Amino acid sequence: MLLLQYVIHKTKVGKAMRAVSLDRDAAELMGIDINKTISNTFAIGSALAGAAGVLVGIYYNSINPLMGVAPGLKAFVAAVIGGIGIVPGAVFGGFFSRNNRNHDKCFWRLIIQRCSGICNINNSSFT
Repeated sequence: MLLLQYVIHKTKVGKAMRAVSLDRDAAELMGIDINKTISNTFAIGSALAGAAGVLVGIYYNSINPLMGVAPGLKAFVAAVIGGIGIVPGAVFGGFFSRNNRNHDKCFWRLIIQRCSGICNINNSSFT
């Protein structure tokens, strides 16, 4: 995360990425090569995804074509929770969603208990 933060905030590539993400036309008028910046962004993202895939494959000692679907969805949720485009926020979103998943059963049980009083639903059928 620290290396990615450094690249985004302290290098020319990162400055170009931030400029293109804010206003593509203004960045092009300032002399930033839009296509090269987009290619660099996808290269960095693909390299990080590839490294994550290798680490997950080593951890589970197997590789299949669909092994990244569930982690990809969880990463998307973490990015949305933490803020799209904010790297530390995405890390926070990952920790938050991980801790929230551990308590899903308790959360839904509480929701059902609250609704059962309002909707006159038999609470024993949900426990």
